[in-house]
Amino acid sequence: MITNDAEWGGWRVPGAEYDLYPERIEHQARVIVSAPRLAAIARSLVDALREAPGVTVVSTGAPGAQTSVFLRG
Repeated sequence: MITNDAEWGGWRVPGAEYDLYPERIEHQARVIVSAPRLAAIARSLVDALREAPGVTVVSTGAPGAQTSVFLRG
């Protein structure tokens, strides 16, 4: 859950979800922290595919929406 910066630095994860499996906290935190970097990698991958011969990339909607890749041949 994203909150404002005044509350817990902008992020809050309900603890009840992790009562049974506390090792999940670290994994979830790493995913949250890595989200902007992963989004940038996905954008650059789509840009690279658009330049490749024989590859058609179709994006629907705004950034972050579904993107389809079609290969010729």
